[in-house]
Amino acid sequence: MKIRQSRSDFRQRVRASLADENLRISLQNLGRRMDKDRQQRWAETQDINALRRQAQAVRLDGLRHLPELLETLEAKVLARGGHVYWAEDAIAANEYILDVAHQHNVQRIVKSKSMTSEEIGLNRALQDAGLEVLETDLGEYILQLAGQPPTHIVAPAVHLRISDIARLFHEKLGMPETYDIELLTAAARSRLRRQFLRAEMGITGANFAVAETGTLAMITNEGNGRFVNSLPPLHVAIVGVEKVIRSLEDLLLLLQLLPRSATGQTLTSYVSLYNGPARPDDPDGPGEFHLVLLDNGRSRLLADGYGEILTCIRCGACMNACPVYQAIGGEAYGWVYPGPMGSVLTPLLQTEKASELPFASTLCGACRDACPVMIDLPRLLLRLRSQASEAQRLTLERLGFHLWANVATDPGHFHRAQKWGHIASLLLGLGKALRRAPWPLSRWTQMRYFPSVAQESFSHYWVRRQQNGREQSTGNPEGTSSEN
Repeated sequence: MKIRQSRSDFRQRVRASLADENLRISLQNLGRRMDKDRQQRWAETQDINALRRQAQAVRLDGLRHLPELLETLEAKVLARGGHVYWAEDAIAANEYILDVAHQHNVQRIVKSKSMTSEEIGLNRALQDAGLEVLETDLGEYILQLAGQPPTHIVAPAVHLRISDIARLFHEKLGMPETYDIELLTAAARSRLRRQFLRAEMGITGANFAVAETGTLAMITNEGNGRFVNSLPPLHVAIVGVEKVIRSLEDLLLLLQLLPRSATGQTLTSYVSLYNGPARPDDPDGPGEFHLVLLDNGRSRLLADGYGEILTCIRCGACMNACPVYQAIGGEAYGWVYPGPMGSVLTPLLQTEKASELPFASTLCGACRDACPVMIDLPRLLLRLRSQASEAQRLTLERLGFHLWANVATDPGHFHRAQKWGHIASLLLGLGKALRRAPWPLSRWTQMRYFPSVAQESFSHYWVRRQQNGREQSTGNPEGTSSEN
């Protein structure tokens, strides 16, 4: 797999982010607070590393048995009266959901927070078709009003200040500007709740899909997800195929790690388990349920040996620990998934898009230490860097490495190169370190000096030293000191 890069686009986004001091302060404050809370919850858990290893095993088991688990999940959903659609890519998923909406004369749609729907550009597809789509997670709702993408998986609007939100609500909702958080939240809640009752379709994602029972699990802190999947008569859930796990016991294990790692909570406010359309004796719930299982490059990713990144449970812990993410924020990454996990996942899922993301890391390992399922993100980043460098290597560069290999593997060529290198350094810099050098060494001397080539090579020095040692030994055959 080849990865193309556009350095100018990426670096332009990075420069813009670095110039935003408020963004950097907000991200660093959030990161420190959430990472501290995570560590506290982990410290309270008996043998957290054993728990992490078990969670890793559960996620890897799901990927190893992915086809059979997905088929079991499908059978369970169908048996409960739901519908299942296998979407090969974003276009197929969007077309299917649009078809369902048109069949039911849907005009108004409410959504809960879903990174998968962001991945396929679902909102734009629905809005381009003339449908009204409303995000109901408070952070996502604010971003929808502002026309901005999320900057963090857990806290999507962290980059906005209270003053930004107050001005936004004044412009979009017509309310007086206020910095009172309770009043701002109440205004959003009032508008959202009216829309829950008017909507003909609700769209959610899912944190996990349990194959053995056909259960989808969704965890939230606002409760909006329950309104979305129970009040509208039609519910559509879009879930990446990698979210499938084997059993409710596996779900219980992962629920011990996800909230602790994401928000520093022992458990989130709402853990919702839903199993398709409402039954005749259910007091509420949708009359019709559709499950869209999205591939969108995941099978190819597995085949390429990158399945480990698909064990990610979207907690955001790697972002809270990453010094690069805390400096540049989510928008700089150029797509839905930011931070260390995005630096791996985006180039893999978006191979046609230019990306320099594998290089947006210090490789300090903090992301690996924070990951609840122990994904070795630095190793994956290094592998992607290697592939990216190979894909970008120019013909001249390949020729240069070929010539270097010939010189480095032939002692005669190597010694002659050293000799000519020393002569060149004398001519260019009078034997001193070069402040400026001709191309291609000019790229080096833009940032640092180029050292001069030594007059005598180490191999010549070593031979001379050995000869001097033998001569001294011959002059004193007993090897004893002449001193008294």
